[in-house]
Amino acid sequence: MLRPLLPVLSLALLALGPGCACEEPPPQPEEDHVDYELFETTHVLEGADLSALALMDEDGTLRFTGTPAALEGLAELDVILAEPTAAAPYGLMRFVTSTEAGADGLIVHTLPAPAPMAFKSLNVRLHGETPADATPTHVNRFEQALTVPGGGGATYTLHEPLYDVDGDPSSTDDQVYADGTLHGGLSYVFTIKFDWNAVESGIDGFKDCLSEVLSGNFSCDPEDFLPEVKTGLSFEAGADAALALQGVAFLGYDATFHVYHHEILPPIIYPPLAFFPSVTVEATFHGEGTSQFSFEMSGAATASGGVSVSTTSGIDLDGPDFDFEFSSGNVDAVLAAETSFEVGPELKVLLYNVMGPSAGLKVGARLEVDRDQDPCYRLVGTVNGEVGVFVGFDELPGFTLIDETLPFN
Repeated sequence: MLRPLLPVLSLALLALGPGCACEEPPPQPEEDHVDYELFETTHVLEGADLSALALMDEDGTLRFTGTPAALEGLAELDVILAEPTAAAPYGLMRFVTSTEAGADGLIVHTLPAPAPMAFKSLNVRLHGETPADATPTHVNRFEQALTVPGGGGATYTLHEPLYDVDGDPSSTDDQVYADGTLHGGLSYVFTIKFDWNAVESGIDGFKDCLSEVLSGNFSCDPEDFLPEVKTGLSFEAGADAALALQGVAFLGYDATFHVYHHEILPPIIYPPLAFFPSVTVEATFHGEGTSQFSFEMSGAATASGGVSVSTTSGIDLDGPDFDFEFSSGNVDAVLAAETSFEVGPELKVLLYNVMGPSAGLKVGARLEVDRDQDPCYRLVGTVNGEVGVFVGFDELPGFTLIDETLPFN
């Protein structure tokens, strides 16, 4: 069964300049799509059959009212697929370990299924971005224009105590306050592809080995029987902060601010497939002080790159390419002080909320002030990130197709 996918998340279209009729038109960006073919042993719950799912226990036991028509003749190692529902908010992609007749209907004991167990072939491309709930370009207190790619991002206006010994806002001789803005956003393209038609032995060898593993016999590895699975994530990410800090500190302090968290709900659904993209933007602060101080600092960075992973050839990191800037404004301290921040977005795109790639970018700066040194202060900027892919299941012993993470800085 093959089904096409219409584009689901808008990115800004590339502007096309004027040209003569004789010129070759520029290549059009590839459209999103989901194409798949199911095995005959894959059972899709929809309509009344899906409504019959009354409860999913924590151990993966499915309890139905009656016996859904789609599950007639259900056998061990068959796979059940379903889009999200109240009883299974992240949908179902699970294989059968056993069945029984309950007082109210069918009871099915299950474990999470790897995608190649449900799909004979799968070819997915999705793209998206941080929702544009903030102006994509803003000017900080140092008159620097900082652009976050993806046409948007999340901006957090900060006026928060990072340090307050007695917890009393009216006593200012034991506080450190931060004022400014924190900003982060990204855009992405996610892909996954595999095809059993290229495997001569088919899925039978995989199922025989999986049965052995589930019985506690680890003489074979299920991964050896699977087709090559390729997945990838390309991204453009940006983060920046412009801060003014002042106060009095004689102890260390740490603070965390959740600038933004967004799960695209409802998820991206193309029955029976369900994808759950999420974006988190977080900022952390650390400081040390031995006196009264006041200073300003800013940092900004963008990164573009990607990661592609194959179950046969491993992980390949493309880039990333960086652009960054850091600066300090007024710097004043009676004796010595140090403060640092780090802010940036993290993205995950998960199939059925259990498997998929992730990427993150963090821009940070550390300002060290010591009146006894010459020069009396130093600004250190950092750009760090991480890309990774996880395809596997903790509940399936010995079954991890991909678990790779690569840092960059």
